[in-house]
Formats: sequence, structure tokens, C-alpha cells
Amino acid sequence: MIKKTIKSKWLIFIGILSINILILAALDLVEGFLELSMPEIDGKENILDNIIFYSIFLIFLAPILEEVLYRLPLKRNSFTFFSLLVGVIYILIFDLLLIRIVLGIYLISIIYLRVWKKEISKVFIVISIFVFTISHIGNYGLLDIQSMNLLAFMFLFLPQLILGIIVSFLRIEFSFNYALLYHVLYNAIIILFAINFD
Repeated sequence: MIKKTIKSKWLIFIGILSINILILAALDLVEGFLELSMPEIDGKENILDNIIFYSIFLIFLAPILEEVLYRLPLKRNSFTFFSLLVGVIYILIFDLLLIRIVLGIYLISIIYLRVWKKEISKVFIVISIFVFTISHIGNYGLLDIQSMNLLAFMFLFLPQLILGIIVSFLRIEFSFNYALLYHVLYNAIIILFAINFD
């Protein structure tokens, strides 16, 4: 294994972020080319009316909560309680029963790993990425999701899947702080594009 210096970590970090943004742009172009009908985010009018509040929430608070829930448990640490607490809060606030069930199973797997396993398995990493991706269904109306075809559904959640893979890699290979910073920057870039190009 190659020893990663701080400089090499930052170069990798910036390189991955740049490639990720290019992938998002390409996905947007393909989505337009295929004329996929994508749903609006639920409550988008409220977001635009309160852009400063929602920008702060989406750029800072959401990444902190999501990284604590989905990435913090990817390495053994003494802060598992916070992951479980955020998970319980998510279960209480999500309307969709499917997301509540998936989150509940995910929290049980965190407890199982914490109590009975010494190492975090690759299966758990994949589960974490999947639950992170699927939890974003809560951003859209149920009727919108149900009316989508499979291709549109895949395009809608592919960015979250890619983000989940990247921040999981950063968490495991670098540290929690790199994953959190990446998520914050990613959301900030997405918000800036959404405000300026919508």
C-alpha cells in the first residue's frame, strides 16, 4: 500500500471532486438527450423562498447528519451512539414506510457490528451506500416516484449512489473529515448550480 501524504490526499480529493462534477454534467446532458421526465424536489417552492436557510441546511447540516449516520460507522470508533441517534431521528421524520424499514434494518446492522464483530465488512459498506442512496427517495413525492420509469429512476438516484461510493472511499482510506468536507463541497456546488442554472 502506498503511503498517502497530505499533499497526495488533497490531490486525490480534488481530482475525484472534479471527475464527479464532470460525471454530473454528463448525466445531465444524457438526461436531457433522452428527454427523461424527472420530478421536482418536494417543497421546492419553499426552498426557493427561503434559499439562505435551505442552503445552510443542505450545505452544512445535511452532510454532517448523513456522514455521521452513513460513514462514521464504516470504521470502528467510540461515536456509534451518534450514528444511532441520527438514525432514530431520521426514522421519526421520514414519511415513507419503506425508508423507515430500511433505516431500521441498517441501525440493527450497526448495533450488530458494534457488539459482535471486530471488523467492518465490505457487505456493510455496500449496505451503507445503498441505504444512503435509497434514503434520498424522501426528497420527492411518492406519486412522482411511482410514476417514473426505471431509466428515469436510475438517473435520478445515480448521483447519490456515486456520492455514497466516493465518500465511503474517502472515509475508509483517508478519514471522516475528508468524507465530510467532500460532501459539504459537493452539496455547495450542486446548490450553486441549481440556483444559477434553474
